[in-house]
Formats: sequence, structure tokens, C-alpha cells
Amino acid sequence: MRRTCLMAISTLLMTTIGQSATSNPAASVNKAAVDGTFQILADEQAPRSKRAWQELMAELRESGLNHIVIQWLQFDGSPNNYADQLEALLNACRNEPLSLMIGLSLSSTWWSESSLQTDRLQQELADNIQVATSVASMLRDHPCFIGWYIPHEAEATALTEQQDAALLQFYSQLSKALKRLTPGKLVSASGYHQSKQIDGFDPVYWWRNLVETAGIDRLYFQDGRGVIRLAPLAVSDKLIQELAKVLPHRRTELWIVIEAFEQLDPGSQDSEFRAIATTPQRLCQQVQQMQSLAAPMILFTFADYMRGPIGSRAADLGEHWRRTQGCRSNHTDYDHQAPGR
Repeated sequence: MRRTCLMAISTLLMTTIGQSATSNPAASVNKAAVDGTFQILADEQAPRSKRAWQELMAELRESGLNHIVIQWLQFDGSPNNYADQLEALLNACRNEPLSLMIGLSLSSTWWSESSLQTDRLQQELADNIQVATSVASMLRDHPCFIGWYIPHEAEATALTEQQDAALLQFYSQLSKALKRLTPGKLVSASGYHQSKQIDGFDPVYWWRNLVETAGIDRLYFQDGRGVIRLAPLAVSDKLIQELAKVLPHRRTELWIVIEAFEQLDPGSQDSEFRAIATTPQRLCQQVQQMQSLAAPMILFTFADYMRGPIGSRAADLGEHWRRTQGCRSNHTDYDHQAPGR
């Protein structure tokens, strides 16, 4: 997600916009609870087998997570065998009570200042339509598939008029293409807010206009707890609160992304993103604070920051998560933390 999620590592179901998803038992959303996680498909050097997917899905079920957002099928054109890797995931999921959002293609240049130029956006559009077209027949009638995830994260910031128009056109054209490929399926996108307040700029209106014009059915919005920020949390918290009020009336469901990591000091703007698992205390405080909005929540990410193979700190966080049923039971033993990652 944004540059942070790029290296660490992605819309609700209102019956008027998600009728096809209601046949999936996992499509019923648990409001005000964490119901899923973002997940990397794999890479060309380390494909995940059907059995490995089944083991991960068992962990997710045990942890109360029923929804998976695959961040992307391709990143910077890799891997070439994404269709084979997707097939392994779909085979593993066929008999599972899980729902899947499938991300498309993303270039690492997305976070550069030149990314919003019309020619760059048109290339991203063409790449994403090509990837979606190549796998649409696999997904269209699969019981776990409920929709697409556009992995190009956006921020409501003061763009030039030309950039704003080009970005809106990109989302709109891609959303329409995806809905033609798989009628009745959802289209989702994600966003974040790190900019300081700008006089005369209304980010709520900006987001409302984007989801309405582009036909975005679900918006995953990052809570910003894990990153080194450019603006106070109170600014993004206020925006999330306003979006939770406004978007459901626009037939777009808001999901809040709970960041399960803590970013380490990058040293410089161009440094590789590095993070460790957060503490049980901070994670549960995040969840409990966002519960008041009665919006579904999703982790970023279970596999990267809450599994034993990642390290003792991640194992401790995952164990606490299961013991407290996703921070819902009255366990307050937050001080038990293993040092290191």
C-alpha cells in the first residue's frame, strides 16, 4: 500500500451493487470487526502450492478472517506465470468459506511524481486491462471470486486540474472495463491520507466524486497507524470518519485498513520500506477505536506481520490476536511481547 505497502508487501456488500456476491457465504460482512487481510499472491521464484494456500487459509479461518485481497497479479511485469499461481489459489479456495478480491498490475513508478501524466496512466490502464482479460474466464464463475482490486492507491491531495482529470479517467475507464469483463462483480480501490490540510481543498468531496464517477463499489482506506507520517493522525482520522458517513449513501462501502506494522526509519525518501510487527496493545487500540464507525476492517497484513515463520514478534502478535478473538475479548496482557521481529 502506497510506497510502504509496495515494499512490505490493495469494495459493502450492499445488495444494490453486489448482488452476485451474496451467493458466497463469506460475502456477508461482519460490521465493526476485522474480517480479512491483504495478501501477496507469490513471486516467480517462490510459487505457493495449493497445499500451502490451504494451510494459510486454515490459519486465516482460525484467526477469524474470511476475506482476502490479493494485492496484485503482476508487479513491474513479474511474474510471468501469474495465471498458474492464481489457479493454485482458486483450486485451494473452491471449497472454502472465503471471498477473494483479485488485484491486477502495478508499476513501481506509480509513486513517482510523473505517474499522473496522461501517457503513463494510459499505459497502466492498458496493462491492467490486459491482465484482467487474461484471467477473467478463470474468475468469472468461481465461487470465491467477488470482484477486482485496483492496486493503484490514491491520495486526496491538491493535484493540478490536468492530473486530476487524468486520474479520474484512469479509474473510470478501468472500472468500466472490469465490469464488462465480469458483470455483477465488484470493483474496489484503496486510498490513504498523508498530506497536511490545504486551504480550499475538500478531500471528502474529492473521494466522493472519485468513487461516484468511477463506479467504485468498495474503498479500502488505510488508517495510517503504521507509517512515519507527514501529517497528524487527527487529520486522516477526521477524513475516515467523514467518509464512513458519506460513502454508504453513494453505494460505496468503506473498509478500514488496519496496519499491523510499524515502519522503521527509512533514512531517506528513496530507501526501501522496512517495518516490523506492531505490538498487541497498539493493534487492539486501533481496532477498538475504529469500531465506533461500524465499518468493516481488514488487516495489512496477516501473513507479513502475524505469523510465526516471520519472527517471534510477529508470532506473539498473531497469538494474541487469536487469543482475544481479533481484539474482541477482554484480554489486556499487552505487555507480553517478544523482542525483535
